[in-house]
Amino acid sequence: PLVKRLSMEAIVCLTKASAKLSLRSIVTKYDALMAILLYEENLSALFPHVMSPLGVEPVFHVRHEQRDAVIGPNCDHFMTQFEQKLNEFIIQSRPKRDSNG
Repeated sequence: PLVKRLSMEAIVCLTKASAKLSLRSIVTKYDALMAILLYEENLSALFPHVMSPLGVEPVFHVRHEQRDAVIGPNCDHFMTQFEQKLNEFIIQSRPKRDSNG
């Protein structure tokens, strides 16, 4: 029961996130479908020996050799590098202030 509840909570969060990423304030059935698909892909990746009842196969957005560096507890270094890139982007994207004021 706990795993089912946590799974449902994760899917609900993913559904809301999908709507937000699409810049919508209302969740649609397509957001829910995307959430379920992502959840199933994740389970298929974590447990490759168990076939998804929906026939979903994982789509790796990260190359296999990079997986441990960017997913899970070992991703701190990757995230630190990403943070640096993001900060550089923010600094470069700031509007230039007028030198007169």
